[in-house]
Amino acid sequence: MEEYQKLVLAKPDSAICQPLKEAFLTLRQAVESVEGEISSDVETELDTPL
Repeated sequence: MEEYQKLVLAKPDSAICQPLKEAFLTLRQAVESVEGEISSDVETELDTPL
């Protein structure tokens, strides 16, 4: 994901249109949000006594 972001954002506007860049960044934020929720859920389960 990191490498793809570098490629997308490095291209001049004529190669990759601005709406596509914005869509990619929105997708990236969604992925990071989900990853954060999963991490939080795992931490909660680890903190719960058996």
